[in-house]
Amino acid sequence: MNDWTAGYQSLWEMRNQPPIVTESWAESDWARERTDYITFLIRVEIPEIVEKAQIVQDGFRDFRCADPFPAEYLHLTVKETGCFLVDEKERADEITGEGINQLIESATEALEGLMKFKVEVRNINHFRSNIVAEAHDGGEIRKMNRMLMSLDGVRAMNYDYPRFLPHMSLCQFKGTDDYEGLIGCLEENRNTSLGEFKVESGDLVKAILPEKGRYPVLETVHKFRLG
Repeated sequence: MNDWTAGYQSLWEMRNQPPIVTESWAESDWARERTDYITFLIRVEIPEIVEKAQIVQDGFRDFRCADPFPAEYLHLTVKETGCFLVDEKERADEITGEGINQLIESATEALEGLMKFKVEVRNINHFRSNIVAEAHDGGEIRKMNRMLMSLDGVRAMNYDYPRFLPHMSLCQFKGTDDYEGLIGCLEENRNTSLGEFKVESGDLVKAILPEKGRYPVLETVHKFRLG
């Protein structure tokens, strides 16, 4: 069993623990009312995969604790920068437009030479604050995560490489009502396969946190093409 397979299994075994409930993105202590969060990701826009993901999500809608993400939000996380885009930098976890341009240049250099690869989205899992589908690609996204960790202006997270586990978030939690029932649904769908696709690019995006709504809007800042 490789490191990431063991990591997925470890999280699966914790599924009966209470979930982390998302109440407000922009008003959290983490965001401090800032709204433009910068992150690297791979968009999932394959119609067949999106359709299968929505079928799985529909199974969770019967439970009051579940809050499925919309189709346009579906993506594979690559590396959170840990920084918010601001006009003037006042805190360590902030970056300006000039800093974004420098980040694009350094990320382009770091990712140069990476080739297109296939990823299979399968196995529904529980990541405490989200229900996800695992992303199995032989380690390519983990490699990207490790490369981007070393860039100036990118903050290291405790869930980065080597603990980093590629995934596609399907659902967050808005409460704990019906949680035990949802876990039963999750167990029934554990071995679901959503499909396979070729990754040809990655995006640096601005995740605009909602001040009143439930979901961030992902706005591409730059697209990185793979060889």
